[in-house]
Amino acid sequence: MLCKVQCGAAQLTDGIVFASKQSRAVQMAGSLVDNITGHLGTVGQDPNAEDANHHRGEIRGWINRVQKYAEDMKGKTQEAWMKKVAEWSKALEDLTPK
Repeated sequence: MLCKVQCGAAQLTDGIVFASKQSRAVQMAGSLVDNITGHLGTVGQDPNAEDANHHRGEIRGWINRVQKYAEDMKGKTQEAWMKKVAEWSKALEDLTPK
């Protein structure tokens, strides 16, 4: 659980100071990349595995969180993250049995 404290114009979250809402969003989105890519790899190895649906659900949730964080970003940073969201979503769709 994150603890937030306002410090003037900056925001302190668990000892990390974020100068802007965007920098916090980038940090939080970045923290989910390994989870998403790792689970996509796991599901990609065997899309019909017993736990594949569970992993797909986790991936969907993380992608949705990154998309929400991207809403707090601007310009090229937002574009880059939304591109990743689209790529991950497509990869997940491709790994979902029809």
